[in-house]
Amino acid sequence: MSFNILNIGENILMDNSITNCEMHSHPPYANTTFNNSDEIRIPIQTQDIYTLPCNSSLYIEGRLVEAKEKKWSPTLRLVNNFVSFLFDELRYEIGGIVVDRVRNPGITTTIKGLVSFTNNEGNSYQHAGWNHQDLHEIRNSEGYFSVTIPLKNLMGFFEDFKKVLINIRQELVLIRSSTDVNAIITSTSSEKPHLDLYRILWRIPHIQVADTEKLHLMKYIEKGRDLQLAFRSWELHEYPVLQQTNKHTWNVKATNQLEKPRFVIVAFKLIGKDS
Repeated sequence: MSFNILNIGENILMDNSITNCEMHSHPPYANTTFNNSDEIRIPIQTQDIYTLPCNSSLYIEGRLVEAKEKKWSPTLRLVNNFVSFLFDELRYEIGGIVVDRVRNPGITTTIKGLVSFTNNEGNSYQHAGWNHQDLHEIRNSEGYFSVTIPLKNLMGFFEDFKKVLINIRQELVLIRSSTDVNAIITSTSSEKPHLDLYRILWRIPHIQVADTEKLHLMKYIEKGRDLQLAFRSWELHEYPVLQQTNKHTWNVKATNQLEKPRFVIVAFKLIGKDS
């Protein structure tokens, strides 16, 4: 440390390789509906851009209501990580090819978050619907809510791959769940709660680089080299009914060397799905 503070003649290094970074919001295709079981596709239409997927997020606006009356009730509450329970499947496609997929993201991302988030990280994600203590601040007194959830909390690709993608088509595909019951807590059995979604946006940084960097990147592309996308995908395997025995063997699946599990998390749930 003494050398660093005494080296008054050290040359100043300037890094101008990145000239600008702007956050852009990409909507789904026109006439897309957000009802239960719908497929929602959010494309990045412009291909002549540099994007940074690892810092992208999903923005959702909606309202928590009683399905029949279409009114909010004070007995309705949102579960922790409720956004993930709104979907049955999430997919990320590059150039029309599925790169990463998460099925049952509600359970998958909740387990992942519980074991990997620090207390500070958990508190910082309250705007994303992550708070296992009190979720009243997510919605207002009429049941309206808006959340911004980082995609690195939803899929392994966005957590691990921290490079830009250049001049290539991308799509985020969301499959709405057939029911919203797993995302809502109600104190009365007579109520039929529902989540109406009004707006969904994919927010992703667009990067602008200096001419020298742009030339270097274009030369790399022109050589036709493969781009290695290294990341850890998340898989969920469910066993809905455990045997009433002291010992149980569960054969999940066989994998090759590339897809072998790096980490295994075992979790138990007292109440079944859709209940």
